[in-house]
Amino acid sequence: MTCSSARDVARESSAALRPNQIHLDINSVSPETKREMARRIESAGANFVEAAVMAPVPPNRLRVPMLLGGMRAAELAPRLQAQGMDAQAVSDRIGVASAIKMCRSVVIKGIEALALEAMFAARRYDAEEAVLASLDATYPSMGWKGKLPDYLISRVAEHGQRRAAEMREVAETLSDAGLEPFTALGTAERQDWLVKKMAECGIQYRSDEPFSWRVLADALVNVRTL
Repeated sequence: MTCSSARDVARESSAALRPNQIHLDINSVSPETKREMARRIESAGANFVEAAVMAPVPPNRLRVPMLLGGMRAAELAPRLQAQGMDAQAVSDRIGVASAIKMCRSVVIKGIEALALEAMFAARRYDAEEAVLASLDATYPSMGWKGKLPDYLISRVAEHGQRRAAEMREVAETLSDAGLEPFTALGTAERQDWLVKKMAECGIQYRSDEPFSWRVLADALVNVRTL
């Protein structure tokens, strides 16, 4: 299910779950959304465990690292591990695992949006090689002159709409913590922007083909506004 439908699914599940059953939610939503869902599930006598997925599912698939939270998280983790999953309980309180995921996403999705914005602009000024060389000199271990820019921007091209929705959940998380979500909302807008511009130009991300951020930037060259 998607982030936007998580509450609806929890409501519908609460009508079907029996006492002592576990509703495991792996959506990237705010801690308060997780707590709201937990209250609904637990009002039906069942138990709620949150899971925060901490890495891309491919290529890890079943072994993707997940952090669990909730009163039965410590009980559930070894059961999932026995099925080949990489699940670790981090708290008996709902919201902690989600907060870890949300705060991490400020950086991870933010770097993607920054790379997209910087590289597309640099390409239009014929300055990308100098920009990449400067970034590589400052952060030599990250791979700015290698595969990193293609990887970061490909994540937006493939998953931008879903990632934008997650960043709006991040914004809610920051607001609940008393912080204005300037960066999170900007990241969401930039992630959404690329997906929309690709759609307008009839460009689809192809996972079965090598990705080049330069090729994509050139394909969108007629878009006037970054």
